[in-house]
Amino acid sequence: MKTILAVMLSLQVFANLPWGNLENVNATYSSPEGKATAKYLNLEGFGEYSAPELFVKNNEGVLVFSFEDKKFEIDLSLFAVQDADNVKVKNLNLVNNKEKINLNFDSIFAKADLTDAKIHSVEFDCKRETIHDDMYGDLFQTCFTNSDIFFKRFDYYSEERSFKNFIDEKTNHTNIVVKNIDIHVKDERFNGSLESNLTFGIDVRFDGEVKYFADKRMVELKVENVRASLFSIRSKVFRELDGNVPDNIVVDEPYIRIYIP
Repeated sequence: MKTILAVMLSLQVFANLPWGNLENVNATYSSPEGKATAKYLNLEGFGEYSAPELFVKNNEGVLVFSFEDKKFEIDLSLFAVQDADNVKVKNLNLVNNKEKINLNFDSIFAKADLTDAKIHSVEFDCKRETIHDDMYGDLFQTCFTNSDIFFKRFDYYSEERSFKNFIDEKTNHTNIVVKNIDIHVKDERFNGSLESNLTFGIDVRFDGEVKYFADKRMVELKVENVRASLFSIRSKVFRELDGNVPDNIVVDEPYIRIYIP
């Protein structure tokens, strides 16, 4: 189930976040270019501005914002915007400082020729205990030490395929709906819950270990449990993932290994 994978890997979204803060960013992208506005912008190496208007490009899910001769990036590739011809971002806010990393937004809408996705009310909150020299090490060790992630709703539709129900595999769905995604990470352990139409609305609960290997630039998830009520659906989830993930992700039950580009 790609949606569960995206949820568990969502910490990757911070990989290219700049130091500083953004307030109330609204962006509209229609291939090949778009525009954005912000209430306030203050980023290291970029500068401080009130109410700037920016240009936006979508580089395989990395939104590139430019203003005059300056640029910064926010990686939203896990929110199904990689191949999107149209992207809308509503009220995105970012704080990245010595105390925390926090990213939240009201909604993201992404549409391509055969797919579209909608994500509502998302917040990532990672609390810093120390700052590490390596950018990626700082990012991942911070978020794997103490973080909370919440998605209100995720909708994904594809004209190319259908999705099997994890309770009754004879039932197919033309879309994925996931609600109330709630994830907690503490000291390299994660646990979470969500609701989905792929389990007839039955709560899904999952837990396991997560580690970052700096020498390999690799994140490893050991998924110990994925349950829908009394049913273990871990193997079904891994079968769905196998062959349906990007080249930098290796699926080997119970492990998911993500190599950071």
